[in-house]
Amino acid sequence: MAEVTHRSRYISLSQNQNKLIIGTTSGPDPFTRRQCYPFIALYMFVICQQAIMTLMISLDLLIALLFPFWYRVCRTTPYIIAIFVLCSLYAIPIVAWGFAAQNDEVIPYCNPPLGLAPNVSQFWSVSNVIINCLVLFVYAIIIGFVHFRAKSRACSEQRKVVRRLQVIVIVFIFSWFMAILGVNVGVLLRFPPILLQLWQSNMVFFALICYSQTFYVCIWRSKEYRWAFMEQLQLMACQTPQIKPDISTSRSQVTRFVTVQTQVKK
Repeated sequence: MAEVTHRSRYISLSQNQNKLIIGTTSGPDPFTRRQCYPFIALYMFVICQQAIMTLMISLDLLIALLFPFWYRVCRTTPYIIAIFVLCSLYAIPIVAWGFAAQNDEVIPYCNPPLGLAPNVSQFWSVSNVIINCLVLFVYAIIIGFVHFRAKSRACSEQRKVVRRLQVIVIVFIFSWFMAILGVNVGVLLRFPPILLQLWQSNMVFFALICYSQTFYVCIWRSKEYRWAFMEQLQLMACQTPQIKPDISTSRSQVTRFVTVQTQVKK
């Protein structure tokens, strides 16, 4: 089903556009939390949305596997809007709470774990760990579903699908999942305040792995990705998209996916 690839690309492109647009600044001197938070508030909104979007991407694939006919007739625009609304229902309250809980405590680094007040930071990090665990759980269901339900005649294609899903899970674990989990590990181990701040701030190493994903390669290699990206840019500029999609380059991939999907449902 082309819709699986198409909708997932819309969601992924939206995430990466936000990352391209947003940058945070910090100076050589320590910030107070009240000075820091306005700089990172928009970034907080985006990464909170990203957490739910990642879950939605996994659920998107699971829905396509379990309810293929409904998925094909479901309109893309309301579907994407519903996903963004769900993401915002999580992101907006956390960002607003961060503003309400600002104080004048001096912090050595201006980043989400330290820029948020301690109680807000704890809620944000723990809730993200829960969301990330749900992502892994959904992918485990998908891998198990494809692995055990696909018939032997689709064995080679099934192995390819499972292998790709396993790569997605491994990359996710050793990037964003480890970054958020590490923030909580320091708290559980009761590190001293100075060491805890240093520990939590250096979890950005795993986040950088997450940000160094293959977005640019996809833009370079995929005409459909480029079309979806340009369409979103035109929509952001309040223009009517003029570029027409050319999905011929990805048709073989979609066909392989549909083949496995059809054989699974029989």
